[in-house]
Amino acid sequence: LLHGVTLSIGGIPLLYLGEEWGMLNDYDFMKDPAKAGDTRWIHRPKMQWDFLEELDDHIQSGSGSIRARIFQSMQRLIALRKDMPALAGQEMQLISSGNEHVLGYRRSSSGHSLVVLANFSDNEQPIDGNRLRTATLGRFFQDHISGETIPTSEPLVMSPYQLLWLSRV
Repeated sequence: LLHGVTLSIGGIPLLYLGEEWGMLNDYDFMKDPAKAGDTRWIHRPKMQWDFLEELDDHIQSGSGSIRARIFQSMQRLIALRKDMPALAGQEMQLISSGNEHVLGYRRSSSGHSLVVLANFSDNEQPIDGNRLRTATLGRFFQDHISGETIPTSEPLVMSPYQLLWLSRV
C-alpha cells in the first residue's frame, strides 16, 4: 500500500535500502552513543547480502516468499508508473473519498488523469460510486493494478489495505 502511494503521489519516490524486499528497520544504531539520539539511522541499515541471495533463490524457485512478493510487487508498480502519463507531471489534488479511512487524490498531466484511492484500514471500506463519477472518471473506470473494470453505478467496496490506481475507460 505505502509503496503504491509513494510511487504515485508525485516527485521522485524515496525508497530506503532494503524496502524493496521487506528488510526490517535496524535498531543497532542505538548501541552507538554518537548515533543513539538520531533516529534517521533506523532507515540506514547495513546491507544484508544474505537477504539478497535468499530473495534471488525464492524468485528463481517461485516459492512466493513474503520478500519475493514484495520485490515483485514493487517491480510491477514501477513498471506501471513508467507507462502512466498522468504521473509524469507535478499536479496533485486531494479528493474526498467520503470515507475517513480512504485517502484519495488525483494526478494529472498532459490531458491524462489518474485517481488514487488507498484504504488504510484493516476492514473493508465502501466508496460511493457517485464520488468516483464526479472525480472525472465517468461511468466506468479501470484499476491499473488489478486490471479490473468497475462501474460507478454501485458502491465500490475496497478490501483492507487495498490500493487502486483508477482511470476512465
